Amino acid sequence: MAAKYDLIVVGAGPGGCTAAKFAAQKKLKVLLLERAKNPGEKNMSGSYLFRPICEECFPGFKDAEFNKGMPRWGGIDFRWALDNDEKVYGMYMGPGSDTMRDQHSVFRDETDDWFTKQAVKAGAEIKTALATDVIWDTKGTEKRVMGVVTDAGSFEAPITVDASGLHSLIANRAGLANWTKDKIMLGLKYIYKVDPEVLRKRMQTYKDTDGVDVDWGVAPMLCGSNPDHFGCHATGMPERGIVSIAYYLSLIHIS
Repeated sequence: MAAKYDLIVVGAGPGGCTAAKFAAQKKLKVLLLERAKNPGEKNMSGSYLFRPICEECFPGFKDAEFNKGMPRWGGIDFRWALDNDEKVYGMYMGPGSDTMRDQHSVFRDETDDWFTKQAVKAGAEIKTALATDVIWDTKGTEKRVMGVVTDAGSFEAPITVDASGLHSLIANRAGLANWTKDKIMLGLKYIYKVDPEVLRKRMQTYKDTDGVDVDWGVAPMLCGSNPDHFGCHATGMPERGIVSIAYYLSLIHIS
């Protein structure tokens, strides 16, 4: 028999943990499901969080240990190579606004673990499990989801929140997303240790008035289309001496 809850949340990222925390604070019986052994360790991107929103939902976020040594956004450089014909279109958001000052690089394995602990403190139950399908309520006149099937068992609840990401199995099984192989990308991430001073010199970062490193063009991103859809981005953290590079390629082009 499936274990019963008031609310099931699939995915212990920022969105899932926020839903689980607030529901638990309302005294609901909440199950938070996360497929990774440690929340955030499977994330390829999404390594920038808007601090005021995070602080509003999770007091103490801006002063958490994982923010130390992380650079601030100075700008966003996004380029698109159209049909590999040497035409490149892009946009750049420059420094100077309060919004940019509130954007910091983060490592999702650090932040998501912290978010999850806040949800658990509020009363949510965390379980490591891969959600693979939904349970349909076949008794009523209206077709509705009444739970999920995982590799750790089945769980039922009147409401299921899917926060498991772009290629969600739950959204696919529930008919909310109709993605196929051509919509899935294989991602590779490389993390390098670099001498902090060498990295700072190469990135040409500057110190903000509060002493935080600012990257002029943080997360330069390049995307391409025909014949191979790809994307790549890189982020440097001079204070930590780390460079993180992610590369994506559509599965349909991988034999």
